[in-house]
Amino acid sequence: MLDRLEYRTRRDRLHAAMAAAGLDALVVGGRGVIAQNGFLIWLTGYCPVIRPAYAVLLPGRDPVLLVTTPSDVWLARRQGITDDIRVLAPAEGDAMGSATALRTLLADSAAHPRIGIVGLEDIVPAAELLRWQTAIPDANFISATELMWGAKAIKSPRDLAGMRAMAAHLDTAFSALVATLAEGGTQAEAAGAAEGHLRGAGAVEILVYVSSFPHFLHRPETTPPSPGNLVTAFVEASDTDGYWVELARLISAGPLDARRRHVAEHSLTAMQCAEDSLRPGQTGGAAYEAIARTIAAAGLTSGLWYGHGVGVDHDLPVIGRGNDTVLEPGMVIALHPHIVDAGDDPVGACLGDTFVISEGGATPLSAHPRDIVAIG
Repeated sequence: MLDRLEYRTRRDRLHAAMAAAGLDALVVGGRGVIAQNGFLIWLTGYCPVIRPAYAVLLPGRDPVLLVTTPSDVWLARRQGITDDIRVLAPAEGDAMGSATALRTLLADSAAHPRIGIVGLEDIVPAAELLRWQTAIPDANFISATELMWGAKAIKSPRDLAGMRAMAAHLDTAFSALVATLAEGGTQAEAAGAAEGHLRGAGAVEILVYVSSFPHFLHRPETTPPSPGNLVTAFVEASDTDGYWVELARLISAGPLDARRRHVAEHSLTAMQCAEDSLRPGQTGGAAYEAIARTIAAAGLTSGLWYGHGVGVDHDLPVIGRGNDTVLEPGMVIALHPHIVDAGDDPVGACLGDTFVISEGGATPLSAHPRDIVAIG
């Protein structure tokens, strides 16, 4: 578990960003879902597994964590670093009780407070925002998600150490996955072997995909890969501090035919081109274009977005067309170009790596080579 000094540094970074944006308060939303829990974990060390929660940050003060049950208080004290934790009390017209709590916390604020909301776009329900606006009618509620993205984007040495440790567990989990398939195990058993290692290592959020289909985002089947199939094995996980790392490799169940070899080889090329573009001063859009050119030149298409920043959960930038976020040393990027030959019998493949950006370029966290792994 991270020490309080790391969290104080994060808090101070947010205080500075709030002052620059002229905010009187910052409300940070969180839900127990990947890509929706990282803001709250980054600031407080805790996010409920199921229920929503909010942290309220006022200038010069520690965050106040608003949760829905006494159980969350106990868990937040055990897992997080926040001292001021309050259980919300639902009332008429305030189904969750957050509007009343927010009004109380802002009682001594300016007459027309500017309140930034982190997660306004996809975490905070519209009905909840309406309750806040009704409870504090003089307030100006604005999105502050980009403010939090900026604060999280550059990783500290402690962040990078945590991500490297998580990457080592992913490498071991992937080796267990391959060994299970090589012994004749099913795709579901292989996924279970990887997940079992990660659970034993203390991982919290885990996604494991093992698929010979052109599109791999589905539950693994209870059959071994058929001979001649190209298998995508994707392992993603976070630790107790929220550090999220991704790894994907290609596995051949015996010799590949020409189409599968074509897709696999261009997956390797696309990943290398993208890695070469991950340099300080370049943009997220530049990495996107490197992959897109490779795919188009081979007469192939894409089935999934190309990648994004990672850290405590997901981060900036998105590796997407026209993204103008400038890469900086200390950013960490997960690339996962998914390449598809969309003919009558579609073939797909996905490679994935997590890279640390430094002055010299990008360095993958995984020690696994990107060669196609043969199991038969």
